[in-house]
Amino acid sequence: MWRAGAIALVAAVACGDPSIGLSFDIPDQYRDRVEVVALRVVVPPANVELDCDRLAFGEIDSDTLAAATVEEVLTRDSSLELSSVPRKGRKLFWFEALDSEELTVAAACGELETIDDDASLDLVGEPATVVTATPINELGGAPFPAMITVAVSDVDSEPIFDAEIRYDIVGPAGQGSGGSGTTSSGGTFAFSPEAPTTPGPAALTVRTRWSRSSNPRFLAYEPARPSLSLALPTGAGRPNIIDPKLTYTVGRFGPNGEPGFAALGASETEVTFNQERRVSIGYYNGSSWVTNASAPIVGVFSISHVDRGNRDQPFVIVPNPNGWREIQPNGGISQFASPITLIAGERVTRMLPAGGCTDEDPAHSQVWLGTGLNNLYVVDSSRALATGPAADVLSMANADTNAFEASGCVAGADDQEHRTVVFRNDDATLFFALMDEPRLGGLPLSSAIVGFTPSLPGQSARLIAVALQLSGATITRQRLVPLTEGEATVEITDETPTPTAPISLTGGDVDGDGEADVVSVLILGGTRDAPIGRLLVSLGVEVDGEPLTALSEELRIGASPRIALLDFDEDGDDDVLLFSESEVNVLEMGPP
Repeated sequence: MWRAGAIALVAAVACGDPSIGLSFDIPDQYRDRVEVVALRVVVPPANVELDCDRLAFGEIDSDTLAAATVEEVLTRDSSLELSSVPRKGRKLFWFEALDSEELTVAAACGELETIDDDASLDLVGEPATVVTATPINELGGAPFPAMITVAVSDVDSEPIFDAEIRYDIVGPAGQGSGGSGTTSSGGTFAFSPEAPTTPGPAALTVRTRWSRSSNPRFLAYEPARPSLSLALPTGAGRPNIIDPKLTYTVGRFGPNGEPGFAALGASETEVTFNQERRVSIGYYNGSSWVTNASAPIVGVFSISHVDRGNRDQPFVIVPNPNGWREIQPNGGISQFASPITLIAGERVTRMLPAGGCTDEDPAHSQVWLGTGLNNLYVVDSSRALATGPAADVLSMANADTNAFEASGCVAGADDQEHRTVVFRNDDATLFFALMDEPRLGGLPLSSAIVGFTPSLPGQSARLIAVALQLSGATITRQRLVPLTEGEATVEITDETPTPTAPISLTGGDVDGDGEADVVSVLILGGTRDAPIGRLLVSLGVEVDGEPLTALSEELRIGASPRIALLDFDEDGDDDVLLFSESEVNVLEMGPP
């Protein structure tokens, strides 16, 4: 318990005789709560805006503050001597009166410039603030409310009149706004937040002077604009037990390379190799969506596409007999001799990208064809078999082609990107393999939900995945660490907590700022055929050092939802394509 009214200190100045007399007066009503007084001497870096005002409002991140602190002392006495204080330049003297839980009761800060003669600094403590705000939203799921009310009190729950309040809003692409005000006689302040107009997460942070705990934060989500809702002929994916996830592909599928998608409708009967499925194709012609569906195709299990230069060509392979079927923008089917005639009798059940990670790589448009006999073949854009190390991975990991989860590019510590595939072996252990080496490594994850971020200007590609712990789920972003012969490892670069484990995730740039964003699908209730789902969007924009992340509004989501990103309107930001067993919904992101 602090009995003295004030603390007095004498600080010796380095490289000279001057001294500084410091005093910190603790208000009478809080002295019984004080156990110890902390003093920090902070020297602001030349390139950082750091002053007592920003310090009081908690606007300086902890790493910057720690690096700028040149001396720190704790005392239970009413007098103390500091050993040395820099003579030249700006110096902040920051006092905090702390209670038994080491929380702030009162605080003060003062500043001195270069000291040539003896100086003094007498500070009176301000009460620490306790801030509550209503309505509070910690997950998002809706736009900001029309009005937010903030209440400010001291440690004794007494309202503080005329307390200054600042608030900041950060949204997609870092767009933001803010404001300030003071509390009324009842210790409250009400304001209407100016919400970002771009779809996606937004965060509103309320700040007061000398807050006792973290500043209240509202999360909001501005809904995306619906662009297309298309029923698939018989429902994509159901009941394709061989590969329920790989029922769609996105690319430049219009006649002139316009962005679009191709999705498989499911069999209406029991799954057999003689099932009939249709391919739905859609592309955006610059002003509206054009959609078509193919005639039924017998024996189709998966769909992919190859780069034809001016456009991407979606295709399927049918097993009886083996044949390559290309789907045209009008839904027509072009038939070609199978590139895999030498494996007649094997049925292609998996198709994944296999080529290089850049457009300049000659293997860029290759795809893997996995068969029911656990063989893996590589086909190039000319419909010809290509050579490659992919098949070596199967024997290295004791895996089969139906265990492949995803493929994409991942950058190493040197920012060189490697084609990477994620798969399970017979023991259900999750592995990744570098196909250009080939190298094999284990993933530090307990979930097989994986995806990839793209390469963006100044941003290297990352592997993204869901990690499950007893405490909950997180989305991780990872890169390859320096490789050694015969092995490869990854390291987690950041983690984002989620309310529940996502069932699909992918990476892109939904706000057009050149930073990698992660979008995932969460199921939060409902039934299998009518789940209650939301998007979880984690932007590359950071708020207080963490990715800006929020849940979307509830969405109409069919069974077994999967997500893809595609800039269908070519405005510089990715849009969301949400596939399910029965339909595809396109949500437009970016500024209106």
